[in-house]
Amino acid sequence: MTIVREVYDWVESALWASLTASVIYFLIYIAPNLPEIARRAESLRAINNAAENSAYCEKWGMKRGDHKHMQCIMDLRELRKKIEQDFADQGSFL
Repeated sequence: MTIVREVYDWVESALWASLTASVIYFLIYIAPNLPEIARRAESLRAINNAAENSAYCEKWGMKRGDHKHMQCIMDLRELRKKIEQDFADQGSFL
């Protein structure tokens, strides 16, 4: 039984050391980069949304640069904004 306790103590110590090392690594290398990662993700999302909006309007026969195409893109932006706001509002009640 004493061997089991010793092994348990060694394993517990190793796990705590691993956790401590992981937290230190996260705080030194990952946490400082989180704002930049978020900015890149938001930029990529905006680019993808713009491409998707343009493709959708072109699918419906509106030529790029045409007044109707621009109006379609603005309408889709407003629709996305409204949907995102609806999701945000629903999330605040959960």
